[in-house]
Amino acid sequence: MDSVVCSFDCFPECSLMWVPSLLSNQGNLSLGVLHKESAGVYTCVASNPEWSEKSVNVTITVRMARTAQF
Repeated sequence: MDSVVCSFDCFPECSLMWVPSLLSNQGNLSLGVLHKESAGVYTCVASNPEWSEKSVNVTITVRMARTAQF
């Protein structure tokens, strides 16, 4: 699977992090080949100490489809 990119237009510049962050690099979430362990909820968090709200969150859900077996 290609990377899922999280981006925000921030001023001043914000920091980006995917939670859980085991498979992320800044705003890029790289799941690679999907396995059942990849299923779950991933949240991109944009934060900046100068904002009145300290962070903005965007969440995606990765579900694994069941395949039919004959």
